[in-house]
Amino acid sequence: METQEKWVAKPTAGHKTHGQSVVYNAADGKDIAIVYDGDAYAALIAAAPDLLEVCLGIRKYQTLLTKSYRLMDEDMKRLDAAIAKATGAE
Repeated sequence: METQEKWVAKPTAGHKTHGQSVVYNAADGKDIAIVYDGDAYAALIAAAPDLLEVCLGIRKYQTLLTKSYRLMDEDMKRLDAAIAKATGAE
């Protein structure tokens, strides 16, 4: 998977009162999420496509390595679960 869209987080007009931020798709300007009380949460949501892309890449290379070595088996199970949750395949 290659990230085709960039998600961006920025404060909204309600930021000073409620800590409100919006996460939107920079390609088309459509809102992804409105987040209250947490710039860090908004930043995490905005990073989701990039994080998923990295996880998929790590999983691909780990699968190749695992044919010869059984490394980080529990970590890979958790990575698989996170990828499944992010892609709706859980």
